[in-house]
Amino acid sequence: MSEEVGIKKVATILDLLGYEFSLRAKGRPKTLEELVNERRDS
Repeated sequence: MSEEVGIKKVATILDLLGYEFSLRAKGRPKTLEELVNERRDS
């Protein structure tokens, strides 16, 4: 049996865990905000 997980389910799970996701163009360098957030979260 194959059960698919939709993007809404993933978003809901991430929200419950206190996370969010964002999309960016492949190969695009990270923004200053993304770098600051990574450093703060580690």
